[in-house]
Amino acid sequence: MKKLMLLLSFCLVFTFFTTMDIAAEENYLDMSAAHISNDSIDLEWTNVGERYVVYRDGKQIYEGSDNHFIDDQLKPQYTYKYTVIAFDENEVKLDALSFTTSTNAEQVEASQTYYFSNNLLAKNHNQSFEVDSVTLATINSIQHDQEIKLSWTPIKNAESYIIYRNNEEIAEVNENYFYDINANTSIQNRYEIVAKTSLSKDELQQMYQVTKQLSSESNFSAIQKPYKLSSIIKIVDPFTDNVTNQKFGSYQVKLRYMTFIQDDYVANPWSLVDDIKYFGGDDRFYYPTSSSYRTKTEVNVWIDPSGSNAYLYADIGQTKGYNESFRLIETGYENTDDIELKDLQIGSNQLSFTVDHAAGNPLVTAPDIDYEYDAVVQSNGVLKITGSHDKAPNHEFYIKESGSFTYNTLFQHTIVSFEHLFPPFPDWEYTIEY
Repeated sequence: MKKLMLLLSFCLVFTFFTTMDIAAEENYLDMSAAHISNDSIDLEWTNVGERYVVYRDGKQIYEGSDNHFIDDQLKPQYTYKYTVIAFDENEVKLDALSFTTSTNAEQVEASQTYYFSNNLLAKNHNQSFEVDSVTLATINSIQHDQEIKLSWTPIKNAESYIIYRNNEEIAEVNENYFYDINANTSIQNRYEIVAKTSLSKDELQQMYQVTKQLSSESNFSAIQKPYKLSSIIKIVDPFTDNVTNQKFGSYQVKLRYMTFIQDDYVANPWSLVDDIKYFGGDDRFYYPTSSSYRTKTEVNVWIDPSGSNAYLYADIGQTKGYNESFRLIETGYENTDDIELKDLQIGSNQLSFTVDHAAGNPLVTAPDIDYEYDAVVQSNGVLKITGSHDKAPNHEFYIKESGSFTYNTLFQHTIVSFEHLFPPFPDWEYTIEY
C-alpha cells in the first residue's frame, strides 16, 4: 500500500511539473521569422496570445491580434530595436521579447529572410548572400528573460566562428547563428564572434619572407597561426520590457581607444641595425583608465535634436630605448599629426565620422601603429562601428555613457607579434553594435 501511495504521489508531482512546463511552452513568445530589405522589416512571432503590442525605439507602432507586422518606410542601413509583448484574453501579460536588427544597405537589392526556432536560430534563406568582410556584416539579436539568440551575415570562406561572452570562450560553431541558454539576461553581455578564415599559400609566403628579413631573434610567431581573424561584436543590454527605461533621445558618449605594450621591455625587431636593443613597455594589462600607453584617442560625441557634434583628443606616450644592458640611452615623443577625426557628418537622426590613426616610432625607422574606424551614432541610442587595426601592439576600445562612472569594453585584442606592423600581415577587422 505504501509503495502504491508513493507511486501515485510521484505521478501527481510529475504530472504537475509537466503540465507547468507545457503551459510555459505555450506562453513562450519567440520570433518566427524576419524578412529584411533596405526599407522595411517584416516581423513574425509565435502565436501565443490574444493581443500583441509592438514598439520600435520606444514608440508603439502596432496593436492587434495578428502575430505579424510589416514596418516599412524605414531608413537603409539603420539599426532598430523592437519590443513585442503578448497578452491573453484577460489582458494579462504572458511574455515579452526584444529584437534588434538592421535594414540592408541601399545598394543591396536582395532581401534576406531569417527563420527562428529553438532548434534553428536563424538560417539565411538566401544562402548566396554572404559578405567578404565582417565590416559589411549585420547582426540580429533576440533577447528574452531566459536566453539570448544571435544571428549574423555569413562571412565568405569562414571555416568556423568562435563565440566569446564577456571575454570567455563559450562555443565554436560552423553556422551563422548561436543560441545562448546560459546567459544572465539581467546584466549587460558582450558577445564577440571571431570568424576564422584560412590564408592562402601566397599570403603565408609573403608573411614568411618579411619575418625572415627581420631580427635574427624572430621566432616566426606571426605565421604559426595560418588564419585571418575578424570579429563581429554585439553588446546586449539587460533585458527589460519597460520601453520607458530604454535609452532614446539626447545623450552623450565617450569613445576611448588605447594601444599599449603589456611587457616592461620588448626586444627591438630592428636591433641588427641599431644600438637600441630594447624598447620600454607599459608593463600592464587591459585597464580603461590607465595613464600608460603608446597612443590614446578619445572622441566625445553629443547627440541632441538642438545640435550634435563630435570632438577628438589624441595623445602619444614617451618612447624609451635601452641598450643590451637595459640602460636607458634615448627617449622621444612622436607627434599626433597623423591622428585625425574626419568625414564628420551630422544628420537629423544620426552622426557619423572616421578616426584615422597612424603613429610611428620616434627613435628608429619602423612601420606605424595603424588603425582606422568608422562610427555611426544613431539618435535611438544605437552605436555602430566598423574598422581594422594592426595585430600589434595590444589594442583596447571602450565606451563611457553620460551619467556613468565606468567604461564598458568594446574589445580587447592582444598582440600576435610585432611583425604584424608590416603590410603583408592581415589586419584585425571588426564590426561593433552597441
